[in-house]
Amino acid sequence: LIRVMCHFATQLVLYVTGGGAQIAPWLLAVPGASKSVLELQVPYAQASLVQLLGAKPRKFCSAEVAKDLASSAYARARELSGEHKYCVGLGCTAALGSDRPRRGEHRCFIAVRTSGGVHSAELTLTKGRRNRWLEDAMVARAALYLLGHACESVPPHFADGREFWQLLPDRNPDRNCDPAVKNNDMMQEGWANEEILNLSFEPRP
Repeated sequence: LIRVMCHFATQLVLYVTGGGAQIAPWLLAVPGASKSVLELQVPYAQASLVQLLGAKPRKFCSAEVAKDLASSAYARARELSGEHKYCVGLGCTAALGSDRPRRGEHRCFIAVRTSGGVHSAELTLTKGRRNRWLEDAMVARAALYLLGHACESVPPHFADGREFWQLLPDRNPDRNCDPAVKNNDMMQEGWANEEILNLSFEPRP
């Protein structure tokens, strides 16, 4: 994906909060990433997010916040690149597992702003199915998937047919996940996927 973006000189800015921060090393570890990735911010504290948005949102994890982040990132990409033709802004907001039980759903909202419009994605994760590390990885993969979708370079499927963003459940979600087990191939038993990444697109003039 990064190589495709570099080929077309795409200029990218990302704002990620609440989850999905694993997108940073996946993007930046690719040789040549600096040709496309202009800036990546993680406004993790609510005060930091409010400052970036310019106002306190009604809900911090919502489709509106993701779109606002994507629009701000898009404007920033145009500013940093001198209003380059191929600018992209990605915004992601998530509410995932923590060190205490969460009352609401574990979910994420992602948006990618381009000159043509806003691509959006929404995903609700099943509570207790994965530990925090895997939840964060799944959100990051969903963000990469939407970014690829917007740039017409969708990441490939897993060998067993799962989409790029679909990670299998952890055998023991309460334990700490070993970051070395990133391909999630240690759990190949039957698993009926119930989680859906809902995609949408809003054209912009």
